[in-house]
Amino acid sequence: MAMELFLGTAIQELLNVIEREREADFRFESILRNLKSILDIAFPRISQICELRKSNGLSNDQLHKLVEQMKEAEDVLDKFSRVACWNYCEKHKYKKELRRLNDSIRDFFSITMQIEQYENTSRIQVQLKGLAQRLDRLITRRRNASLSEQESERNSLLTKK
Repeated sequence: MAMELFLGTAIQELLNVIEREREADFRFESILRNLKSILDIAFPRISQICELRKSNGLSNDQLHKLVEQMKEAEDVLDKFSRVACWNYCEKHKYKKELRRLNDSIRDFFSITMQIEQYENTSRIQVQLKGLAQRLDRLITRRRNASLSEQESERNSLLTKK
């Protein structure tokens, strides 16, 4: 009876481990899909943004860091796909690395990009305010010039009479 109880407990524990691994692999599949979609969508656009920023004399430090992380993620994904299904130790090592990279890339888009977008919006607002002030001064000068022209025309007409 004791042996059956021990065997039943061992089998139940093994089933629990298998279930946890199955769930972990299911969650891992979603991480892989998420990371792959980020890489597929973002990588070409990030490269274009880097070029635009470079041509405008802006820093690309954060974007270069992201590009390096994306390249690293692609390398890890490639290595992970080559690992045999029975090699759990190697798979676990790559899973951990991919989770870290996925979290880091997601943080970049959810935090860093929003901060940069806010910064860019603020810069645009300051530049627009400066342009509006210059435009107002230009309009005022033109009005004053037009008024002084009208005044001189009126004066010349009055002197002719």
